[in-house]
Amino acid sequence: MKATKAYEGARRKSKRYQCDVKRGMYLCARSYRGINLVMHGYGAEVHRAGDEIIISALEHHANLVPWQMLCEEKMQSCA
Repeated sequence: MKATKAYEGARRKSKRYQCDVKRGMYLCARSYRGINLVMHGYGAEVHRAGDEIIISALEHHANLVPWQMLCEEKMQSCA
């Protein structure tokens, strides 16, 4: 019961920061969703054909797939 109260309290406190444009902060529940937001917002605006996106071969697919999608959209050549 103590842990549940602490957990719920932390959720209430963090809720006010979920979308704070002034601080440039957006929290979301799933890593895949967060990475997609970054890829579609920042990545799609900044990266152009010929640019390189470097990630580790050890990345979880939640981090790998969105960048592969961007690569296919913008760069036409993905290794």
